[in-house]
Amino acid sequence: MQPTPVVAPAIIVHQSPPQYQARDFRHDPVLATEEKYCFQTKTKLKVHDKILSSTLKFLDETSGKSIIKCEGKVFSLTDKKVLKDSEDGQVICTIKKELKTLAGIYKIYNKGNKEICKISEERTACKAKFTGHFTDAGNRHPERKILVKANLERKHCCIYLQEESYIVMANMEKVPHKVANSPIGEDEYLIEIEAGVDAALILALCVVVMNENAAFNMPRLAV
Repeated sequence: MQPTPVVAPAIIVHQSPPQYQARDFRHDPVLATEEKYCFQTKTKLKVHDKILSSTLKFLDETSGKSIIKCEGKVFSLTDKKVLKDSEDGQVICTIKKELKTLAGIYKIYNKGNKEICKISEERTACKAKFTGHFTDAGNRHPERKILVKANLERKHCCIYLQEESYIVMANMEKVPHKVANSPIGEDEYLIEIEAGVDAALILALCVVVMNENAAFNMPRLAV
């Protein structure tokens, strides 16, 4: 009689959940546009998103000074958006949504019209996830991976640098309305950006999320 072979028990590999960490980027900046937008302290910016306005102004929360502005057509969710320096009016980067694809794909171009970032959207109900990469303008790294997790109903997002773990670079949240009869189609956002992170890149990604917020909430505004 042949001996019964011994079968080793199956080994179940449990995949660890993503790890989220913080980092001081000042000695290794996250740079995609220009170094002057990698501020050396944590930055808090406020922006009023009005449905009838073609311009967004990102204001320093403390001084109220406009740092960067975004220009684009009113009611257009697919037309290009242009980020400009509020002080000298120079173009920083341009945001374009691909029109020939089913998935939401956005590309960001620098002022020389060179593609520096590309992200693709995955949507589950009100939750959106954007994944992609951007080019390191400081030539310290190869292409760097990026993750944006957004809740379109609650109108907030968190932006991560993806390496061995997910490192928080910035977050954006809607400021609650102070009065019950606040204007329809008008929201205020607070954006926090870690020191050493390219604020222009972060604001371009926030514009993408605000675009998708508008598309998601448009039927509600029409009711």
